[in-house]
Amino acid sequence: MKRRLMIWGAAWMLLFSACAPAEVPTPEAPPVEAVAENPPATEPDGTEIPCVHTDFPLVARQLSAASAPVLSGTLCGAILPHYAPAMQMGADLLAARETPPDTIVILAPNHAGDGAPVQICGASYVWDGGGMAGDPALAAALAEALSLSPDDRAAGEDWSASLHVPYLSAYFPEAQIVTILLSRGADAAALQTLGESLAALAAARELFVLSSVDFSHEQTPDTAARCDRETQRLLLDGEPSALLPLGNDYLDSPESAAVLMYYADACGLTLMLQDSHIEHFIEDGRQKTGSYYAYALIKADGDVPADGAGQAADDQSAPE
Repeated sequence: MKRRLMIWGAAWMLLFSACAPAEVPTPEAPPVEAVAENPPATEPDGTEIPCVHTDFPLVARQLSAASAPVLSGTLCGAILPHYAPAMQMGADLLAARETPPDTIVILAPNHAGDGAPVQICGASYVWDGGGMAGDPALAAALAEALSLSPDDRAAGEDWSASLHVPYLSAYFPEAQIVTILLSRGADAAALQTLGESLAALAAARELFVLSSVDFSHEQTPDTAARCDRETQRLLLDGEPSALLPLGNDYLDSPESAAVLMYYADACGLTLMLQDSHIEHFIEDGRQKTGSYYAYALIKADGDVPADGAGQAADDQSAPE
């Protein structure tokens, strides 16, 4: 009960900070589709990234309405969308984590594809009235494992990671954060090394790994359902190498999902389909869809077998 009151308080603080007058007005959050054309007003300086793409009143409403699902073990990570109207699923799923992690690692797509294919960033995130501390030491350790230097350029421009941070801050305000942005075509061996390096670091600290992924885009309902079923099969069967060649008609960042899968395999964790949000719209006179799913990464508790989690519920599977 105490934790729920704290989360409600965080939600109302977010709403108040977005609505109350201030000397420096909060930038109006652009629609997700327009974000790529509207870079942050403040360039990241290597230590702080401004969360300028977030609709804070929406975040507050979603946190206030959050309802934690019952899971078969400890929530150690997730696959969640970076589409704001679908992020109620994230607010719900994150509420199921009872103890705070030390560090949260966000794996997210580099939509523009600029810079190195793998960019690891230990910067903090800030917004009017709040923020979340980075973990530069862990970022440096991960970068060293891949013979890279920490790099915050893509994280400061893309919305795929920053949209999650206010939700994570509300639930885990003392946790630190590492952001990893991945471009299409990133080297498969490097992705596997990254997942296994995360698993090695998890032996010394409590990690929560969040993969930011949107699924089938602008497909007809039948095509979307077929693509989503295949993606779901590969995710639940643990086949990252088969996932990587898939295009945007299946998911926008197979790289982010693959790293999570390599991490899960190294740690003995189970991926479960938890929730879905399917949007329908008309484009060029044809019905199209956008698919958004929430997957939970579970560590089995007690006598629950590590491979016994499986799919969360039949009615949350990809549409037929």
